[in-house]
Amino acid sequence: MSAPQVSSGRAGRLAAVLTAPGRSRTPENSAAFRLAVLGAVMTAAVAVTVAGVIEGPVSLVVLLVMPTAFWFSWERRAKNNGWLTTFFTAIAAIAFFDLILELGAVSNPEAARYPLAKLFLLVQLIHSHDLTARRDLYFSLGSSLVLMAVAGSISQDLAFGVALCIYGVFASTALVLGHRSELAEGSVASFSPRRIGASRISREVVRATLVA
Repeated sequence: MSAPQVSSGRAGRLAAVLTAPGRSRTPENSAAFRLAVLGAVMTAAVAVTVAGVIEGPVSLVVLLVMPTAFWFSWERRAKNNGWLTTFFTAIAAIAFFDLILELGAVSNPEAARYPLAKLFLLVQLIHSHDLTARRDLYFSLGSSLVLMAVAGSISQDLAFGVALCIYGVFASTALVLGHRSELAEGSVASFSPRRIGASRISREVVRATLVA
């Protein structure tokens, strides 16, 4: 199966979306929803590692730091994180610049999947420190889907099938819990002009995935 061609420009646009400061900042208070998204993200990280897309040490650092990042964003979900968003956006910009340098040394277009996967994983890690709103969690879920797609385009054994089954459980659970959390906001949220419906969120996740 041939890998989808992903340009650095598209990767940059997704990175900008994930770290954009102008998002809705209504705190997401469902711990179960956050845990399901964390499970999906970590499963995707393991999948790209097993497929050989990411080096073991890099993946190990991500898997060790990611739960702490999710806990940190949970603790600060109702606080002003403007300075934190700016800080991590700067780090993402540096990572993207490093990606451009790596892509410049790539002669085979298919080999570009490797530095792009590293960028997605790094942005995922950076973004995990500031998961205030439900929309932030949905974007993390969409980004993890991109990582699974990259792993699937390279993997040639049954290990990916196992990872895909586990990912499917976490991802479907996250979607259900996210929708339940939205419904639990009640009638007050239904009159809020900043409310984002479940169907619209789903379209945005799919759009972010297709852009990648």
